[in-house]
Amino acid sequence: MRKRLGAILSTIALSSTACIAVATTVGVQPAGADVVTVGFNCLTSGIPVLGQQASVRSQGITTTAISQIYQNNTFNVAITTAPGLESSDLGSGATMNYIYNLHVYVPIPANSQLVSYAISGGYGLGSGTPTIALNSSRLILTVPGHINSNTTYQLPTITMNLRATGAPLTAIQPRIGGSSYGDPGLDFTVNADLPQGIGNRNLPTSCFPSSNPALSTTTIAPIDTQGPAITIVRPAENASYAQNANVTAAYSCDDGVFGSGVASCLGTVPAGNPIDTSALGAHTFTVTATDVAGNTPTTATVSYTVSDNPGVEVKGGWATEGPGA
Repeated sequence: MRKRLGAILSTIALSSTACIAVATTVGVQPAGADVVTVGFNCLTSGIPVLGQQASVRSQGITTTAISQIYQNNTFNVAITTAPGLESSDLGSGATMNYIYNLHVYVPIPANSQLVSYAISGGYGLGSGTPTIALNSSRLILTVPGHINSNTTYQLPTITMNLRATGAPLTAIQPRIGGSSYGDPGLDFTVNADLPQGIGNRNLPTSCFPSSNPALSTTTIAPIDTQGPAITIVRPAENASYAQNANVTAAYSCDDGVFGSGVASCLGTVPAGNPIDTSALGAHTFTVTATDVAGNTPTTATVSYTVSDNPGVEVKGGWATEGPGA
């Protein structure tokens, strides 16, 4: 009896919930998907004869997260479980009827401040209405149930709006909650009919992460306080060009890794268009750049000369003064 019940309860713990998927959106960098595996230690209690049974499980988690966010800006984290289905067959003649009083614990990540939260969607969760509440520094999703066996279900989506409050270059890393059976990241109660005339039992199960990698990493970028950098390739500084030579402008603007992005990059003529070589003498070429953050525009200017004798250049044994008179 002891061995058979142990196998039954191990099956209960391992069949507990579907994969938790975390999606993080809205930020200064495009979202990307990360896949991690979180190991769980689970303990089921209230078992006749045995008293309690420990088990382990591995849980795949897919996370979509922005790679960086500006300090003091806000972004959303949407946590959505994959659809699940609990089998009624627990083995050794035991039958699972339903799961109820399920909780998912989501701590507010370090270096962030919770602005708002909500739940939406979900199906196959029975007649009870799911709720979410903030308790100290973590959100608790409660699903009263009953989540019937052999029925596809999906938990509600948890949406958190977070403000990036940490220091520049620190990270916001959401994780599954829990550090012990008494401090779980996931718990629920299984209603099961046990074999050998034991009858119906409600079996509380508590799980916490045995390995708890970051589900995603969002770096807090320094506030953008400078306009874009400008690089002018052509005309080159102090270059000399022949009168009426066809010299096309080449330049670029870059707002840097933590910049808000280039809003405009405008030269005396557009890049790829000919610069002015019609008049002899000194000329200047200027590029002005602005960024999305609205910082003071940056400018860069180079000087060049248009000459009727731009100098002799030797190529392959041939001497040329280039185009022009």
